[in-house]
Amino acid sequence: MFGALLRKRSPDADEPVRPLDIAPPPPEPAPATATSDPLICLVEADIHRARTRLAETAAQMAGACADGVRGTEAIRHDSDHLAGKTEQARTSAAELTGALTALATTNDQIGRQAHTSDA
Repeated sequence: MFGALLRKRSPDADEPVRPLDIAPPPPEPAPATATSDPLICLVEADIHRARTRLAETAAQMAGACADGVRGTEAIRHDSDHLAGKTEQARTSAAELTGALTALATTNDQIGRQAHTSDA
């Protein structure tokens, strides 16, 4: 029984062997809107990702700028404090110069008086 089926199915020597046609038919070309919709979706997704990254970067930059402003204000405060201390030191140095000049003058007078009393 099976032998008869095999003989019926086996090609003759003169007949070329054809491959079995089991592949699905090729798809019909999609309309232009179907092709562009996924493309538009991809572009919109890329734009959304870029917008998100840009917002994150802007937030980071705003934070860094705020840190920079706080740092600059701290430097300004320290500079003002240092300027005040420098002015105070300058005033103290001027007072010290005046005191040393007065001491030198007094020392000269004492030296003259001592020299006069010895004579």
